[in-house]
Amino acid sequence: LAGPLAGASAAGASAGQLEEVDTSDVPAVALLSKLGIESTTWAHPLAHTVEEQAACLAGRVEGALTRNLLLKDKKHGLFCVTTWDQRNTKDTKQLAKLLNLEGKTNLRLCDEETLFSTMGVKKGSLSYLATINDTEKKVTFAMEKALLDQVKINAHPLRCDRTTSVAPDGVLKFLKEVGHEPVLLDFGPITTAAAAAAKKPDAGTKPKDAKPAKAEKSKKEKPQQKPKKDGAQEKGGGGKKKTLLALQYTREEDFASWYPEVVEKSEML
Repeated sequence: LAGPLAGASAAGASAGQLEEVDTSDVPAVALLSKLGIESTTWAHPLAHTVEEQAACLAGRVEGALTRNLLLKDKKHGLFCVTTWDQRNTKDTKQLAKLLNLEGKTNLRLCDEETLFSTMGVKKGSLSYLATINDTEKKVTFAMEKALLDQVKINAHPLRCDRTTSVAPDGVLKFLKEVGHEPVLLDFGPITTAAAAAAKKPDAGTKPKDAKPAKAEKSKKEKPQQKPKKDGAQEKGGGGKKKTLLALQYTREEDFASWYPEVVEKSEML
């Protein structure tokens, strides 16, 4: 396998420092030189993620950074995918569509053992330059089309304490030489607006603290009380109990007088 392993210390590079170094001892970089491809390699602190790499370079290197993945699908095989660092590569369904994979797909990240056995690098050091190690052509290489419009493409040269800058035509020439001409993925152009959009949450995603406004419940008006009929029995209050018919007598007190009065008052109603 060509090239030193990821994790090697960067000689002369400490936090906050960035210096141009000779990396001709790395076979991938040596091949660039052999093919007449101009390149510049920068030494910096270990950067296992593209976010750490961006922090190390701090805008001092022109061109685009890249996000690199080794994916596998049980039916379609292995894919090394290189995109602009701002792309959302977590959407494997979108990647499958861009790769024109037919039928049911299940793209997943490869484990470190597969990464090392096929590409000759450890986690955090993968890039298009690692295709030099895939001599058995087990991996399909795919690259974002818009990267070809950039001034430089910046990637780790098989170790994560270095970044090598190469013009897009040089990258294509290298890939052709190692037998990995890329499948081009069309994510759309790389623009300032695209970079801003990549940092925003998805349009369909609601902020966690956003709650739908509840409609204010209308207070039900209490029905108006109907006026009591004259002579109706009133609740509470002391004194003699009055009947609903305003009878002079009660059944308990004087049944003989009460009954005729009930009949008479009832007929009036």
